[in-house]
Amino acid sequence: MDHEVGEVERSPKQITDAQRVLHPGSPMSPKTVVAVERARLLEASMSRRDDRPAAVLEPQVITNAGVDDGVPPDLLPDNRQHLTDRPRQEASQAVGTKRDRETHAPRTKDQLLALRY
Repeated sequence: MDHEVGEVERSPKQITDAQRVLHPGSPMSPKTVVAVERARLLEASMSRRDDRPAAVLEPQVITNAGVDDGVPPDLLPDNRQHLTDRPRQEASQAVGTKRDRETHAPRTKDQLLALRY
Protein backbone atom coordinates (compact mmCIF):
# COMPACT_ATOMS: atom_id res chain seq x y z
CA MET A 1 0.00 0.00 0.00
CA ASP A 2 1.53 3.33 -1.06
CA HIS A 3 1.40 6.34 1.23
CA GLU A 4 1.62 10.03 0.54
CA VAL A 5 4.64 11.83 2.00
CA GLY A 6 3.90 12.73 5.63
CA GLU A 7 0.93 10.36 5.85
CA VAL A 8 0.91 8.08 8.86
CA GLU A 9 -0.06 4.44 8.53
CA ARG A 10 -2.83 3.66 10.97
CA SER A 11 -2.56 0.51 13.04
CA PRO A 12 -5.55 -1.82 13.27
CA LYS A 13 -7.92 -1.03 16.13
CA GLN A 14 -7.24 -2.96 19.31
CA ILE A 15 -9.41 -3.15 22.39
CA THR A 16 -7.63 -1.93 25.50
CA ASP A 17 -8.00 -3.59 28.89
CA ALA A 18 -10.04 -0.59 30.09
CA GLN A 19 -12.44 -1.08 27.19
CA ARG A 20 -12.73 -4.80 27.97
CA VAL A 21 -14.12 -3.88 31.37
CA LEU A 22 -16.82 -1.91 29.56
CA HIS A 23 -17.44 -4.83 27.19
CA PRO A 24 -17.44 -7.94 29.38
CA GLY A 25 -18.25 -10.26 26.47
CA SER A 26 -14.84 -9.77 24.90
CA PRO A 27 -12.11 -12.23 25.88
CA MET A 28 -9.44 -10.99 28.28
CA SER A 29 -5.76 -11.33 27.49
CA PRO A 30 -3.71 -13.57 29.80
CA LYS A 31 -2.05 -10.47 31.27
CA THR A 32 -5.45 -8.99 32.08
CA VAL A 33 -6.58 -12.23 33.74
CA VAL A 34 -3.45 -12.21 35.92
CA ALA A 35 -3.86 -8.51 36.74
CA VAL A 36 -7.53 -8.93 37.70
CA GLU A 37 -6.71 -11.89 39.95
CA ARG A 38 -3.85 -9.98 41.57
CA ALA A 39 -6.16 -7.01 42.21
CA ARG A 40 -8.79 -9.28 43.79
CA LEU A 41 -6.21 -10.86 46.10
CA LEU A 42 -4.83 -7.47 47.06
CA GLU A 43 -8.31 -6.14 47.77
CA ALA A 44 -9.11 -9.19 49.90
CA SER A 45 -5.91 -8.80 51.93
CA MET A 46 -6.58 -5.08 52.41
CA SER A 47 -10.11 -5.71 53.66
CA ARG A 48 -8.81 -8.34 56.10
CA ARG A 49 -6.31 -5.79 57.37
CA ASP A 50 -9.05 -3.18 57.82
CA ASP A 51 -11.41 -5.56 59.65
CA ARG A 52 -9.03 -6.19 62.53
CA PRO A 53 -10.08 -4.53 65.79
CA ALA A 54 -7.90 -1.56 66.57
CA ALA A 55 -5.36 -2.40 69.24
CA VAL A 56 -5.58 -0.17 72.27
CA LEU A 57 -2.23 1.53 72.51
CA GLU A 58 -0.84 3.02 75.64
CA PRO A 59 -0.47 6.78 75.29
CA GLN A 60 3.12 7.65 74.49
CA VAL A 61 4.89 10.02 76.80
CA ILE A 62 7.72 11.86 75.09
CA THR A 63 10.21 13.54 77.34
CA ASN A 64 13.40 15.44 76.78
CA ALA A 65 15.29 12.93 78.87
CA GLY A 66 18.99 13.57 78.75
CA VAL A 67 18.73 17.07 77.33
CA ASP A 68 18.93 18.84 80.66
CA ASP A 69 21.19 16.29 82.38
CA GLY A 70 24.10 17.91 84.13
CA VAL A 71 22.68 21.44 83.89
CA PRO A 72 22.30 23.24 87.22
CA PRO A 73 18.59 23.64 88.09
CA ASP A 74 18.83 27.45 88.25
CA LEU A 75 19.96 27.55 84.59
CA LEU A 76 17.21 25.30 83.24
CA PRO A 77 14.60 28.05 82.65
CA ASP A 78 17.22 30.15 80.81
CA ASN A 79 18.25 27.14 78.76
CA ARG A 80 14.65 26.40 77.78
CA GLN A 81 14.08 30.04 76.83
CA HIS A 82 17.23 29.99 74.72
CA LEU A 83 16.05 26.84 72.93
CA THR A 84 12.67 28.43 72.12
CA ASP A 85 14.27 31.69 70.91
CA ARG A 86 16.86 29.99 68.69
CA PRO A 87 14.53 28.99 65.82
CA ARG A 88 13.15 32.55 65.72
CA GLN A 89 16.66 33.97 65.47
CA GLU A 90 17.58 31.54 62.70
CA ALA A 91 14.43 32.42 60.78
CA SER A 92 15.10 36.14 61.00
CA GLN A 93 18.72 35.66 59.94
CA ALA A 94 17.70 33.46 57.01
CA VAL A 95 16.06 36.40 55.20
CA GLY A 96 18.44 37.58 52.49
CA THR A 97 21.19 35.09 53.23
CA LYS A 98 20.92 33.38 49.84
CA ARG A 99 21.62 36.64 48.03
CA ASP A 100 24.54 37.30 50.38
CA ARG A 101 26.13 33.97 49.48
CA GLU A 102 25.80 34.57 45.73
CA THR A 103 29.04 36.49 45.35
CA HIS A 104 29.23 35.52 41.68
CA ALA A 105 26.00 37.37 40.86
CA PRO A 106 26.66 40.78 39.25
CA ARG A 107 25.26 43.63 41.31
CA THR A 108 26.15 46.86 39.51
CA LYS A 109 25.12 48.25 36.16
CA ASP A 110 28.76 48.16 35.00
CA GLN A 111 29.05 44.49 35.92
CA LEU A 112 25.82 43.71 34.05
CA LEU A 113 27.00 45.61 30.98
CA ALA A 114 30.35 43.82 31.11
CA LEU A 115 28.54 40.49 30.72
CA ARG A 116 27.20 41.56 27.32
CA TYR A 117 30.68 41.70 25.73
